[in-house]
Amino acid sequence: MKNSLKYIFFLLLIQTSCVKDVDFDQVSEFTLTPVFRSAFTYFTATPAKFYDSTGTIQQDTITDTGTIDFFQDQLIEESLVQLDFLVEASNQFNRDITISIRFLNSSNVPLYSLTPLIISSGELSFNNTEVINLTLNPQVFETTKIEITAAVEDTGSPLDPNDTSEFNFQSALVFYVEKSF
Repeated sequence: MKNSLKYIFFLLLIQTSCVKDVDFDQVSEFTLTPVFRSAFTYFTATPAKFYDSTGTIQQDTITDTGTIDFFQDQLIEESLVQLDFLVEASNQFNRDITISIRFLNSSNVPLYSLTPLIISSGELSFNNTEVINLTLNPQVFETTKIEITAAVEDTGSPLDPNDTSEFNFQSALVFYVEKSF
């Protein structure tokens, strides 16, 4: 008797259940929009870093160029719609430092430049985000190198190469992907 009640209940449940038609065409309207964040570059410089290899001639700028290859991927070019360039810096120097960042192609031709960042003397918690709309700036996909230049303010007096104050720079990239199905 107990089993037959379960069977009857099961049959009633099946007969009275609601079923909605499945529309498989809805999949064609689906858009995937993930966001990824990745650390990008980091460096620390002391005043001595702004001197030549002999330690006697001060240079106003130091430049580092790194290669990147993720823009050459066709899937990236088809789905990446925005790139945020995040910067955090700490400047213990007794003068301002200007950071310039340029996206270069394989022939070192500038494709895109971020707005120069001026990190004031004594600024210990500088933050900046620059948004790059890749729909409006498709040339960025030709980037194979990124050049970062740090320029120390010329006050007329040289930096002390023995000074232990530091300039710390770190950056990250936020990738906005949009893929429709």
